Formats: sequence, structure tokens, C-alpha cells
Amino acid sequence: MTKKIRVTMIAAILFLCIQLLNSYTSVFESVENLSYDLRWMASGVVPKDSDIVIIAIDDKSLQELGRWPWERKKHTQLLEKIAPLKPRSVVFDIMFSESSPDPAEDEALAEAMEKFQASQVVLPEYAQFSPISDDGKLHVENRVVPIDNLQKFPSGHINVIPDPDGVVRKGLYSYSFEGKIIPSLDEQAVESYSGFQIDENKIPFDFLNRWDIPFIKGYSFPVYSYSDVLNGRVPKEDLLDKLIIIGPMSVGLSDHYATPVQNLMYGVEIHAHAIDALLHDRFLVHMGADWLWILGLILIGLLLAHYFSMRMGIILVLSVAVSYSLLSLYLLEQFFIVTTMVAPLAALVLSYGSNIGLNYFLERQERQQVTRLFGRFVAPQVVDEILRLGEAGIKLGGTRKYISVLFLDVRGFTPLSEKMQPEEIVDVLNSFFHDITKSIFEHGGTLDKFIGDAVMAIFNAPLELENHEVQAVRTAIQIQRRAQVIQQRLEEKYGRTVAFGIGVNCGDAVVGNIGAMERLDYTAIGDTVNLAARLESNSKPNQIIISQRVYEQVIAAKANDIRMTYMGAINVKGKSEPVEIYEVHHKEEDQDPVVVVNS
Repeated sequence: MTKKIRVTMIAAILFLCIQLLNSYTSVFESVENLSYDLRWMASGVVPKDSDIVIIAIDDKSLQELGRWPWERKKHTQLLEKIAPLKPRSVVFDIMFSESSPDPAEDEALAEAMEKFQASQVVLPEYAQFSPISDDGKLHVENRVVPIDNLQKFPSGHINVIPDPDGVVRKGLYSYSFEGKIIPSLDEQAVESYSGFQIDENKIPFDFLNRWDIPFIKGYSFPVYSYSDVLNGRVPKEDLLDKLIIIGPMSVGLSDHYATPVQNLMYGVEIHAHAIDALLHDRFLVHMGADWLWILGLILIGLLLAHYFSMRMGIILVLSVAVSYSLLSLYLLEQFFIVTTMVAPLAALVLSYGSNIGLNYFLERQERQQVTRLFGRFVAPQVVDEILRLGEAGIKLGGTRKYISVLFLDVRGFTPLSEKMQPEEIVDVLNSFFHDITKSIFEHGGTLDKFIGDAVMAIFNAPLELENHEVQAVRTAIQIQRRAQVIQQRLEEKYGRTVAFGIGVNCGDAVVGNIGAMERLDYTAIGDTVNLAARLESNSKPNQIIISQRVYEQVIAAKANDIRMTYMGAINVKGKSEPVEIYEVHHKEEDQDPVVVVNS
């Protein structure tokens, strides 16, 4: 599968999943509501001047006028008090659904209301709804209306339908009952105040005929205590020509709700916000086209994952997320346009994260495959170094480094191979090299190359290895011990056997990629390598020869498990001076942990 097809598939799958979750489930609903509330809290919307005032049944009024509910005559007295001020509309958020014990009080209240001009007084009613059915509609079980004496005055419902999280974000504009449309108290109040009907075509409704109330953070309407108005303690001009809403504003009266801008807002305040918005045509419009935002941010996430490093990509993803959030806030503040935030931002993060995750998974698989395959040809350390450096780090040349070098040659293999089939020769060589390679790797060495039936290994490159001289010698000892099993098996099967000659030296060498760009060979070159090869060629079958320098390093490391014997000085090709050498003993009977030196 090509990368282009893979990216297209990721985009398509993410788009379908997020669009389905966003459109047909409530997976994002709670977080989307929270983001909506936060935008309102962060917004700087400034409302137009309002003529709405609230007369509150607050704690002060309850202390002065007694426990709730009050006698109807108090409301009559209040209306008589404010009637001379000629308010344009008086809206009650107090139910008058039951008759007073004294019928005269109900008559007096109705007469007080009649002193206002027609339709200036608006009364509340409410409906008892059944649970929302499968058809998604509201079904009214019962409608509670004002008493008969007050039926002549316009009324509107005060039903509140909070969202599933208990927050009131929408107002129920109207509902249908027995073929009649029952308006809200807010609608009736606006029409009473303005004298005009609201153009409902301007209002975006949801499937329950609700509309978004544009609550404004920190915006409070003038509030006057009921008792203060009743007792004449409020300046007359504060109520003159106003739209007055009368309702409870005490926690004890249990008429309060959570809203996007306030955890506790009284019902009468919610009505004030709704009425103010209806008066000034301040309606929220949901932008829609969620699929377009989702698809766009999915593509942006994939592009960022493809063209930028992970660090820069994360920075850019965060920048895009912040930019989209600021755009949503701007649209809300300036144009009252609500955009979906959570699903598009989830699309951005998931598209970026899934592409990064998939790339990491595929690269890890590819790395493992390269390690498995390439590791059969070169040492694992070399593979790791190549993968770490990448193509840019693989270049011709090398560096000077202090290393240990081990050369090994199989003695007697040519006579043995004359008695064997070609397939058997390969099997025997593979068996040799398997044990040799295993011993090298177990001691932290790097298998440099196979040269026919010879082997070259280096220690301390490309990775640093502590006491690499000792590890090289121990590798040679382990190889010779493991060879004993193979030698015995060959002797039993073919009547001939083989032996290993090993030479070990240490010193400075040039280590790196040698060859051409088309064919590189990670190896070591220099006099140190040449001397190790000469020591191996001078070794007898089953013998390990080390140089004077290796001997000194073993002594310095106090490797008392290694037994060495001084062999004198020998002349080697390429050296003008004799070279002092030592033999390392590897048979079990020789393993007296004492260093023996014959000088």
C-alpha cells in the first residue's frame, strides 16, 4: 500500500467515524456544551441599553413581608403602587393557578390589573410534559393556567427544559396543546412591551422548538426589592416607562438554574435575558456544515504529520487548535454565530496522532525487519548504529579509535573437505561460524567479516566496550572450548578433524565505512589489524596467541581467570623488530587462576 493511499484511507475512516459520532450520538455533546459555556464566559459581548427592570421577591422582602406565599392583597398593593408610573408592561413570574381563600382578594387583584392598559400585564402558566417520546416531540399531560378571574389577561408558559447536564442554554419558545399554540412568557412580554409580533423567521429553533438564549456574562438588569417598591423606597423615575418583571430571587424559593455564564441564575433573570434578546433581535445562529470543518482539520492534521517533525508538528497542531478556538470566539462575539468545536478539534488531534502513530508502527516494523535481515550480514551493533545515524550518517571514511582485533582461521579444513560433499562443507562451515559469531556477540564484539574459512572481529567499535582487550581474549577462549565438541564429532564421522588458530592484538586503528558509496564495508584498517592477522598466521592449531600489549591490558584489568604463558619474540612480516607474544590457555585442565609468565 502506497503512502498516498494510506493517508487517504486514514482521512476517510476518521471523517466517517467522527461525522457519525457527531451527528448520530451524544459522544461529543457534554464536551461541546462545556466549550459553548467557556466561549460565553470568555466573550466580551456588550448588550444594548435595556428598559427591563426586575422587582425581586428576595430575602429582604421575605423578612419584611413574611413567609411565602403572601396574600394576594400584597400583589394588589404593589400594582396600585406602580400603576401611576405607567410602565409599558408588567410581567409576573408568579403563578396564580389557585384561588385565594378570600375570593375578594382575587377580585381586587384582577381589578388592579385592569387599571393598566390592555395587554400590559402578562401572567405565567406552565405545562406538565410527558417524557420525550420516540417521535422527538413534546406531549402535554396537563396545562396549569391562571385562575378564572385572571383568564382575560395574556399568559405565557414558564417551562424550562435544561440540557442533559442540567444547564439551561435554551428557551422553549412555544408548544402545541389541543390544536392551540401556547407561547412563552418571554414572547408575550415582548409583544406586550413593543406592541408588535415577533418575526419568528429570524429565530433558529431546534427540534423541540427551543432557541438559544444568548446569556451575557456579567450583565445584570436593575433589581429592586419587592418590599422597597411596595413601601415607596424606590425612585419613581427608575420604574417609569419600563418593562417590569416580578419574580422570586431567593434561594429558598427554589427557582434557580445553572446557565452558561452563571452557576446560579434565578428564573426571573433568565426571563430577563431572553426578553432582552427577543427585543433586540439578538439570536444565535448555528453555522452548520460540521462535516466541512471536520474534513478540513483532518486534512490539516495529516499534512502536519507528513511534512513536519514531531516537535514542530505538535506546536503547529496546537497553533491550529488555538486559532480555530479564537475564530469560534470571534464569530460568537461579533456575529452571534455558533460553530461546532469539539468534533473538528478531535478530528485534528486524531488525524495527526493516528498518522504519527501509524508511521511509528510501520517504521518500527521496518526497523525490526532491517535489523533481522541486515543483522545476518553484519554485527547487530553496526545495524543499530546505521539505524541511529540514518542515511545522512553513513558516509565514506573512518575515525581513529583504540580497539582490539581478533583473527581466527580454520586449520585442516581443506583435507577434511575432500572427504565431504559440497552441502556438507557448507553445513560444517555454518556450524563453525554460528558458534564463533555467538561467542563474539556474547562478549560485546562486532563481527567484521568472514574471509573464506577465516573470521575477523573487532571490539570497542562501533560501541564503547569496557575492558575490550579482556573481552577479546575471553571470546577466543570460549571459541576454542566450543570447538572441542565439533572437532570430536568430525573425528568420529570422517576420521579427520579441524582446529582453530587465533590471534589477538589491540591498538589504534581507523574504523569506519570503507569502500564506495555503492558498496560500503564497516571495518577497521591499520597496523593493529595487520599484526592481529600475523599473530593468527603464526598460531598453531588450537592455539591462541596475543600480543605484548594485550597481555599488559589483561594484567592491568586483573583478569585472574585468564592463564597466559610467555612464548618469546617472533619475526612477523611487515615488522622490522621481533614481536613478543603470549599463549592463552583454554583447556579446562589449564584453568588454574594464576598468570604464568616464562621469561
